[in-house]
This record gives sequence, structure tokens and C-alpha cells, in this order.
Amino acid sequence: METKLKSGVKKEIAIVVLATVAVFLLLSLISFHPNDPNIFSSYTKPASPKNLVGIVGASVSWFLMLSVGIVSYLIPFFLLLITYKIVRGTFSEEARTIIVSFLILIPAISGLISIYRPQMQIYNQQILTGGLLGKQLNGFLVHYFNNVGTLLLLLVLALIGILLVGNFSILAMFNNLKKFLGNFKEKVPTLKPSDEAITFKVTSPLEKQGKKKKHKSTAKPSRFREESKPGDTIVASGVSDSKTSPFSLPSPDLLEDYPQDDKKISRQEMARNAKILEEKLADFGVYGKVTEVCPGPVVTMYEYRPAAGIKISRVVGLANDLAMALRAMSVRVVAPLPEKAAIGIEIPNKNRELVSLKELIQAEEFSETKDPLSFVLGKDVMGKIVLANLAKMPHLLIAGATGTGKSVCINTILASLLFRCHPDNLKLLLIDPKRIELNSYEGIPHLLHPVVTDVKMATNVLRWAVAEMERRYELLADLGVRNIDNYNKALATKTPETSSLEHQPLPFIVIIIDELSDLMMVASKEVEELIIRLAQMARAAGIHLILATQRPSVDVITGLIKANIPSR
Repeated sequence: METKLKSGVKKEIAIVVLATVAVFLLLSLISFHPNDPNIFSSYTKPASPKNLVGIVGASVSWFLMLSVGIVSYLIPFFLLLITYKIVRGTFSEEARTIIVSFLILIPAISGLISIYRPQMQIYNQQILTGGLLGKQLNGFLVHYFNNVGTLLLLLVLALIGILLVGNFSILAMFNNLKKFLGNFKEKVPTLKPSDEAITFKVTSPLEKQGKKKKHKSTAKPSRFREESKPGDTIVASGVSDSKTSPFSLPSPDLLEDYPQDDKKISRQEMARNAKILEEKLADFGVYGKVTEVCPGPVVTMYEYRPAAGIKISRVVGLANDLAMALRAMSVRVVAPLPEKAAIGIEIPNKNRELVSLKELIQAEEFSETKDPLSFVLGKDVMGKIVLANLAKMPHLLIAGATGTGKSVCINTILASLLFRCHPDNLKLLLIDPKRIELNSYEGIPHLLHPVVTDVKMATNVLRWAVAEMERRYELLADLGVRNIDNYNKALATKTPETSSLEHQPLPFIVIIIDELSDLMMVASKEVEELIIRLAQMARAAGIHLILATQRPSVDVITGLIKANIPSR
């Protein structure tokens, strides 16, 4: 405790001393007068100095002006910079950089000032603008490098000193300037006609970039490439018009069948396991009865109702003994089952049943739901179909190591949406930095743009999505509705009054990023900002995100991204 206290006191003393010295030097230099008496000169001078800090200040300012000229005004600011670093607690890490930048910057600027203007007049006295240091340094460098070489060398040294003291990158500065000028010159992309037809106005997010780098697409060219006339429907890329080019939803018969009869658990095996459970628990003094068996594709749930007076904790503690008796890898006890007066005992099946996508797509639960963004995920332990609605999530994060099923999950979601949604109602933006997972969807009519595999181009996709979100909010506000569902209903029931905005039915847009970490490594700051804006605001505009990553670390899934994507 005493060591910490002493360390803190030393730090405070250093801050006070450095700040005082910086202010003292600044005052002495501001009030410098060449005729003031000082301890370095024996000439007859006025008795009382005009310097604000007396004869000591006059002496210090005279010495600094003689040594480095007007560059001495930078010294107090260097001391204040050191004080600031000490306050922040970073001086120990940056001390060497600050000292080196000081030793480079002061001579370089002194030399440059001496080249531009060797002398200047203060109170009718001629002084060296760069001091003796600048004069001698110039004389030495000119002897070896001549005037042009000296100027070039001093400029480079000054630039290095500025980079060190400012701790910033020239490339980053030029990139920021380029982005600023680009945003200033280029307005948000407007919706334009494209090669293929749809019934609403959308534009390819990378129409301009696509001219520079074309992507191969298996989509057939539209037969309706006539020039648009007043009153014609303006259309967007990648989708078909249901009026001009009929589109029918794909049939589940396209999917493969997987016979499962030989892998389903038999009634005899279920009865045998139920009997073993009752007998084994009775051996430990736990009496009860198996009341129901719920077979699932991977595990089978046995509902066990204990006798009166039996504590649930006794059954939970016997899980390992039950696994040994049943010769199972593990046994999971769910105690108690929700809304039931029973305990659930889950036992893995010896032969795992394959859950086919065709079976899920053809299930009544999926076909009867009216939510356009509903999709299937699989079956639960009870063998029931698991459905989810992307519109209610409203964004989804899928994370896991290689081989844990991320790609299977994404493909299942995509297939569910494609079997369910017409291209007029759903648009897709697929970003696949790995180049192998989503390429099979190239050319489908739901795509707003060919599958994006370039990481830098993916940033443009997200930027376009933010612009499209803002455009949609303007349309919603113009009709006085709160979300995309009410907007499309309002357009279907009435014609908007005279407005400067052009109203068209809006489809849902689902943006899928297969590997977020690849984007974050290239442009983490910009990608994070764009994803956060979409996650916070895009739900009402009908834009939804599905993000997948192998490593959900804090540098990939930042705190703000995690907070705005609750479904995982």
C-alpha cells in the first residue's frame, strides 16, 4: 500500500513540475526582449527586465532564442505533451518515441526556418530565426548535399518527427481523405433499371463496381431488354417479374429421400429401456414408473414419474449409474419437465436417424405457417419440427468451430426461404469470403447481386444496404406507417397521394455473411459500424442479417454487435 502511495505521489509531483516548467518557459518566451539583462551577457542593460518572469526568464529565453531561434516555442508544448502522457499513464511506453521525435523535429525545423528566412528583427535587434543550431546545421548539410538536397533531407526529417510525435499513419490519412472526397462526390446509389425484370424498384448494390470487375452468373439474360418508356415498370437485377416472366416456387420433390425405417428405435427396445430404468432406480431406493416415451431422431425421452416422497435430486444424481446400466454413452436428466409432473430421462439412440430437409419442408407445421421469413432448423428431442421466424429475431448470429454445422444451418435457412418466398417478396445478398460455401446459389432470381467473394467489395454491399435502409425509412415516413408489412398493405389498398417519392412494393432483404472474421480483419472499424447500424435500425425496413463465424472472439463479434444481435 505504501509503495503504491509513493508511486502515486511521485507521479503527481512529476506532473506538477513539468506543467510549471512548461508554463514558465512559455511566459518567458512570449515576453522575450533582446535588451533585457541576463546572466549570459556583460553588456550594460536596463536595470529592470521587461520579461514576465524576471531576469531568470530573460536569461532562459535569451539562451533558447540564441540556440534554436523561434523554434524554442515548441519546447513548452513538448513538455505539456509529456505531462499529458504521464496523466494517461502511457509515458513509460512512449517515452523513447517522444524523446526521439523531439531530437529529430527541433533541428529539422530550425534548419528549414533558417533556409526560408535566416534572420528576423525583434525590437530593432537582428536575431537568427533558426538559432545557431539551424545556421550551423544548414552550413554542414549544404557542404555535402547542396541546397536542394539539404531542403529535401530536412523535410523528410521533419515529416518523420511529426509522424512520431503524432503517432498517425500517412496511408490512413490519405485513405480517410479519399473516403471523404468519395462520399462528397458520389451520392447514395439511386435505383436504376437493370438487365432483368422485377415488379419493384431496387438496384444492384455494386452496379458501379461491377463494371470494373464482372462476376460470372448462370442467370439467363432477360427477354425484356427494351428501353423503358414513361409509365413502364422500373426493375432491378437478379429477379423476375411475375407478370412478364412467370415464376413458380420449386417443388420439394427436387430434394432427395432418405429412408429411415431401419434406423428408428423399435417399440421393443423402448419397452426394454423403460423396464431397465424402473428396475435400476428401484435398486437405489427410487421408486416410480415410466409413463410415456417420446422417440426422437437422436435421443429418446422417457417420462418418469417418481413415487410420493421421492426427491428429484436423487434421480439426477443417478445419471451415470443409469448410463452404465443402459450401456449408453451418456444419460441426461431433465428435472422436472416443463408443465408436467414428471422427470425427463434422455437416452441416446443406438442408430441415429437422419433428419432430411425434404421431410422438414413437407411438414404441415412449415407449410401452414403464414410468416414469409419462417424457416426450418430440424427436430427437437421429442421429434417435433423446430421452426423459427427471421422477422422476429430479427438478426441471427451463427458461431462454431469447423465441422459443427454452420454451413448446414445456413444452407437449411436459405433452402427454406427459397422454397417459400417468391423473388418479388424476398431478395438476397450473399457474402462468401471463403468462395466455396454460397457459390452454388449463383444465378438464382432472388439475388440482388452475384455472390460477393471480394472482401473489399463486401464493404460496399453493406454500405449500400445502409443507404437502402435509410431510403426505405423515408418511404415509410411518407406514408405514415411503422414497418414494411404495413407499408406494403397500404400500397395494396390505396394509391399514395402526390409525393416527391416514388412508391413501389418493398421486398424483404436478407444479408448473409458466411465468415465475418475475414471482413473484420480487413476493415474492422467500417464493417463494425455498418453492421451495427443495420442491426439497430434495419428490422422495420425489412432488412435482416445472418452472420456466421468460426471464432466469436471480441475482435470479431464486438460488444456492440453482440448487444444488437440477440438471436444466436
